[in-house]
Amino acid sequence: TVTPCRFPTGPCGMRIPPFSEALDVPLTVGALSQRLFPDPSPGSRPVGTGFWVSNYRAAIQESQTLVATCREQACSRVLIQMPSLNDDEGIWREYARLLSLVQEAGIDVLALDGYPEAIQEPQLLADKIRRLLQLVRPGALSGVQLDIEPYLLPGFLDDDAQFRRYLGTIETMHEALQGRARLSMVIPFWLATPTVGGRPLAYAVMDRADEVAVMSYRTDLDEVQEIAEDILRYGDVIGKPVWLAVETTRLPVELEIRKSGRRSPLTSPMPTASKPKLANLKLPARILMAKWEY
Repeated sequence: TVTPCRFPTGPCGMRIPPFSEALDVPLTVGALSQRLFPDPSPGSRPVGTGFWVSNYRAAIQESQTLVATCREQACSRVLIQMPSLNDDEGIWREYARLLSLVQEAGIDVLALDGYPEAIQEPQLLADKIRRLLQLVRPGALSGVQLDIEPYLLPGFLDDDAQFRRYLGTIETMHEALQGRARLSMVIPFWLATPTVGGRPLAYAVMDRADEVAVMSYRTDLDEVQEIAEDILRYGDVIGKPVWLAVETTRLPVELEIRKSGRRSPLTSPMPTASKPKLANLKLPARILMAKWEY
């Protein structure tokens, strides 16, 4: 079975196992769509699929393979990790050319970045966005997706001030984009539980972003829509696209986090350094993303 983002060789020519060798139940894009949406009627179907690529150096080296694989899998978008601010100008220019190549192939391309400490020093992340915008021509970038995960910071879920700092960071990133590209935010499904100003934090994020991608941390496709239902409904109300991430490999044991008061209960993957990584060119894809219309 051919599956999303399977690359025949790594950047050094090493053989990569076929996806079917790495999964118990491999899924193609078509199989995923069929299982998620057996009813082809409007309002109950995916309108796009996408993949994350975390290894930007390998993506630059294997750019033609990346495009060919996305075409083979009917991929409508690809999200590629941004270089580090410490990378030299050559890497940044090659990355900008990669984005143009993917966009010219008819595939929406988004730059990917984010880390928890961004809410403490948002200007550093905004500087990366501005640096990228200086290198890409107009129309070569569909958007920027940020996976900040501020809840990994100690005490985040107990502090309204940190919630507001998170929301302020999103506003700063939106301003940095200067209307040249969409701002997409990655959020966990349970972000609809904590509240800020009497409203779900997830809704406040959606109000400030152009779209969201919801991490379900689930392999059971029936559960994915169920646990994201509130976010899907709110996205429909305000006209914001919602993408749902589907895990395609067996997950490690999850840690259930229970908080007292208004933030109870929450469930999320174990927040450790061994947290599963997003798909890259060296490994079979673990997660694929489908855009849903509710």
